[in-house]
Amino acid sequence: MLAVVKKPRTKTPIFEVRGEIPDNVLAFLRKEFTVEIDDDEGSVDLMETDWYKETKAMMTPGKYIRIYRENHGYSQAKLGGMLGGLTRQNVSGMENGHRGISKEMAKKLAKIFQVPVSDFI
Repeated sequence: MLAVVKKPRTKTPIFEVRGEIPDNVLAFLRKEFTVEIDDDEGSVDLMETDWYKETKAMMTPGKYIRIYRENHGYSQAKLGGMLGGLTRQNVSGMENGHRGISKEMAKKLAKIFQVPVSDFI
């Protein structure tokens, strides 16, 4: 016979932040959330892990465009307008690797998203 049982709530952290954290970010987090600081000596730098290196190797300039565009809430048409009147199809072509990204276009993208130009080259 099956019975419906409520699972007791567990105390789990919402998220963890590691590394050098600016004071203003810490102040905001302390204000908004309960902050538990754990100085774990066993922590690993994310950028040194095999997973990160493999994922980084699979990233293309087009994937970076799509990720940054979606994170900023831009449609392809809106990003195209911000890039000087490109069509949605042109932005789609860059994201899918069918259209090349010039150095000038990479500079515009880097300025819009405030990221390094190298992400788009």
